[in-house]
Amino acid sequence: MNNFLLVLIIFPFTYTQHALAHDITVSSGIETVKVSNVKFGSDRHDQDGTVTFDVTNLTDREIIAWKGSFVCKDAFGDEALSLNLKDSSANIKPGQSEISGFAANMFSETTSFLKNNDANNFDCGFTELKVAQ
Repeated sequence: MNNFLLVLIIFPFTYTQHALAHDITVSSGIETVKVSNVKFGSDRHDQDGTVTFDVTNLTDREIIAWKGSFVCKDAFGDEALSLNLKDSSANIKPGQSEISGFAANMFSETTSFLKNNDANNFDCGFTELKVAQ
């Protein structure tokens, strides 16, 4: 006969909601960040299309979050890719950069675009941007 001993340890759990450590200001304008090092590709399983890029904070305050329209234009200036992106926990210090990106569902047209094009042939960046600082 097998004897099992079950030990249940219960830790007390307390949830405390903290107030924000600083005031948050939401502003619009693409002049608050710089987009660089844009790369198109696919995920490690070669299924989903991906785009990655660096976001550099050009302001003197930390960027807590951002959201905006990320657009890539081809050599003729035509819009080839448009994504609405959001980073709710960016936390980019002044003058610092963060790698950001997006993965498209493997069945979308966006995946085909990202897997079959070279980002160096496109001018990519934000056309609309809101930043929380």
